[in-house]
Amino acid sequence: MGADSRTEMLSLRNSGVAKRQQGDTFLFVRIGACNQPYAGFGFAWIVREVRSWPGHLPRHGEIRNIHWERYRSRKDLKMTKVELYSVVVPNKPGKGARLLTTFKEAGVNFVAIWGYPVGKNKCTIDLVAEDAAILKKAAKQLKIKLGKKQTAFHITGENHPGAVAEALAKLAAREINVYAVQALCAGNDRFGGLIQVDQDDVKKAAKALA
Repeated sequence: MGADSRTEMLSLRNSGVAKRQQGDTFLFVRIGACNQPYAGFGFAWIVREVRSWPGHLPRHGEIRNIHWERYRSRKDLKMTKVELYSVVVPNKPGKGARLLTTFKEAGVNFVAIWGYPVGKNKCTIDLVAEDAAILKKAAKQLKIKLGKKQTAFHITGENHPGAVAEALAKLAAREINVYAVQALCAGNDRFGGLIQVDQDDVKKAAKALA
């Protein structure tokens, strides 16, 4: 499914069907279960390179010379809501290592850590602890200022092509904007990721990813 195929996954709404034109090519995509022809529960159906297609959605008997690709959706994706806190440190060598060493000595174990520069002189480190209560207690004792609590989503599952895309497609189908995502392969055919959405969308996102 490379760029040469001109195949594009589209965000879908409740109708279960979307179309988009690229020159003289219409791309039709159908995902999940719905009461429409060609839909299958737990499957994604991709139609690509349909040339000179009529201007309406496909109906029974109209499928001609189309390449279909079918794959079974992975069922092992797990999602956990987590608390994320940020710490701002000077953007200098060793500052992040010093912060994490301090938390290590306080017995804090982390599920996720993400650091990035903010401006020229500062760096933000996002922290997701295995136990948020221990993190907050340690930060208070160590006089480390934590940012406002944010709710994020920790996803894990079998590593395969499109693993993260499948999770993001669920959010896109509910029109939920993702403003940050990080994902890595964890070895042994497993992956993990952290997804952040606007805090007003947390409840809706939790349902979409459940």
